[in-house]
Amino acid sequence: MKDKYSILNEVKVNIDEYEEVKFDNNDNIKQRMKKKLRNRKPSYRNAIAVASAVILGSSVMLNENVWAHVQSIWYTIDEVFSLKKEEVKDYTYNIDKTVEDKNIKILFKSIMLDDGKLIIDANIDDTKFNPFEDLTQKQQKDWSVDKWGNKETRVSLGADSTEIYVDGVKRTYFNNSAPNSNDKNDDKTTDVLIEQSIEAIESDKDEHYLEKVNENQFPNNIDINKMYNFKIKINKLHIVESEYTDEESKTGEGSYGAVVEGDWSVDVSIKGEDLINASTNYEINKDIDLELDDRKINVSVDNISISPVYLGLDYSYINEDGYSIEFKVFNDKGEEYRWVSIQSDSYIGKIDKANFEMKLINSYKDTKYIKLVPTIIHYQKGKTLVFEDKSIEIEINK
Repeated sequence: MKDKYSILNEVKVNIDEYEEVKFDNNDNIKQRMKKKLRNRKPSYRNAIAVASAVILGSSVMLNENVWAHVQSIWYTIDEVFSLKKEEVKDYTYNIDKTVEDKNIKILFKSIMLDDGKLIIDANIDDTKFNPFEDLTQKQQKDWSVDKWGNKETRVSLGADSTEIYVDGVKRTYFNNSAPNSNDKNDDKTTDVLIEQSIEAIESDKDEHYLEKVNENQFPNNIDINKMYNFKIKINKLHIVESEYTDEESKTGEGSYGAVVEGDWSVDVSIKGEDLINASTNYEINKDIDLELDDRKINVSVDNISISPVYLGLDYSYINEDGYSIEFKVFNDKGEEYRWVSIQSDSYIGKIDKANFEMKLINSYKDTKYIKLVPTIIHYQKGKTLVFEDKSIEIEINK
């Protein structure tokens, strides 16, 4: 399945060039967007810039539903996790261990197991880091420290910064993305939330080949009496200039920073009974037929996993160019969940095995059931078909 938004990755947009739509909180929206554009990595800035063009350049007044959807652009996993503190507290395991290297401290606060992923809550303190002292002369030259070393900086992690070992075996990631981090706290430290899949290991025959763990292996099967040994290893941090001027934002200049390599590792042993999987898996195993023009499309809906943070749906269908199958998801109150991504796990011939993943902004605690509504999005014809009569309801047992 092709990512229909990938074509937007390199779009460069200056939001000040677009005609503004006059509605009550336009100034607030624009300021929030500018802040995101300045502070985020380039790919994130491009995505928000495109959204900015759509919102601020449109001549259509936004209603509440559209604005609610637009706001979801700004929800990252750390923001969702923060909103869900009460709902996830029974699933988190406290670590509270601090490690230090290169004058940078990382406090590992807690971890949570959710549908094959470890969610690690951490805090990075780089207040004592001095690039003129803690980087070598060669590194200072390579990273142009003289141009940004005296400016305010922020610290973040990259997609390859973190490694997870379970009982000494490295767990490799699928479709891993860079961890989310908030802006700096009042004490100048940075909160970071790391998502790392632990469902795959490197093959004994080929280090570039990944093998997905089977149903009898951790985390698919947890022995409540076993002590599981985890090593969480962070091997590099990114130090980047925190704020750019408006002119630098337009030209792309002034974006400086460095990669700081080190060893921020923590070991923790957790008994299986304390590794509560936040996700509950529900087998669906249902085929539905959808009609598109004069043909039928069969969709096999396999299973769904639901937690306070995520909803993941596995399904497959025969892939034809020009359309994709997606699902609208509603709770028993009629509230629609906001999707995060739709990604392909495997592609064999024309069979598209899709994983539909959402962050649950809506409350999960009191939800009694959810409804899945299949949808065909036809890009060539520019239309969306919603099949309410083919909806699937799943009762939630918590």
